[in-house]
Amino acid sequence: MALRTFAPGVEIFPVAGETVLRTPSGEFLRVNRELGDDPDRMDPETLGAFEARGLVTAPGPSRWPGPVTVVGDGAIAAALRGLLDRMGAEVIHADDLRPSALDPDLSPADCAAVVWCCDGHPPEAWATLDTLLTRRGIAWQRCSVEGATIVIEPVALGPDDVTHADVRARRLAASESPEHLLAYWTASGEDRRRGPSPIGPAQAAFVAALLAADLADQVGGADGAGRRAAAGARRLRLVDSVELTVTDHPILPLPPVEPRRSA
Repeated sequence: MALRTFAPGVEIFPVAGETVLRTPSGEFLRVNRELGDDPDRMDPETLGAFEARGLVTAPGPSRWPGPVTVVGDGAIAAALRGLLDRMGAEVIHADDLRPSALDPDLSPADCAAVVWCCDGHPPEAWATLDTLLTRRGIAWQRCSVEGATIVIEPVALGPDDVTHADVRARRLAASESPEHLLAYWTASGEDRRRGPSPIGPAQAAFVAALLAADLADQVGGADGAGRRAAAGARRLRLVDSVELTVTDHPILPLPPVEPRRSA
């Protein structure tokens, strides 16, 4: 069994008597024609150069450190459950999750991650779960819908990571009309009128793929211990449900506010 393989997206082909390697990003590199198909047979210097550029990887079975609870009764949650199951995760189905019902001894071995998918606005419980889950080391991923926009929040692995409260605070700080945005978020269901849901089968599958990829990148690791992808740790993703396009926004820390001094 090979210990290493070429990274996904790497291709090697002949051109006019030479051997060329195309990187996953589209760069073309001339390489030794005797390179072969097995990176394990490379000389140490060549192998080191390939590893440094991310062209060689050591594959392993995808393992999750524990079950993944997917909360929600909508189309996105259903699509995500099916996808995670095919990715080898043990998926727990929950239509709702009350913070008061959480087992005080719950650990990542019992539940590696909680993913709450709302086909509408998020419940108030998210603010409480920010603390209850992250202080236990349980990954916390969230997805909601605002109009025709699907909001995918960063995965929080610990109390120092970006939580739902952090996302909302940063979005309010960046909004041109924070009072309207806050009212939009906090309006009760009785006071809210809306058209048909923008979430169809295509939208649900598209968003589920983004959620699953982020979760696997942040939580699932070949060694079972998980890994942290810095690029996605503070990334808010806004999905246009009409065009099926994604816009990434960094969630920057809010600057400290000094207390006012009385005159």
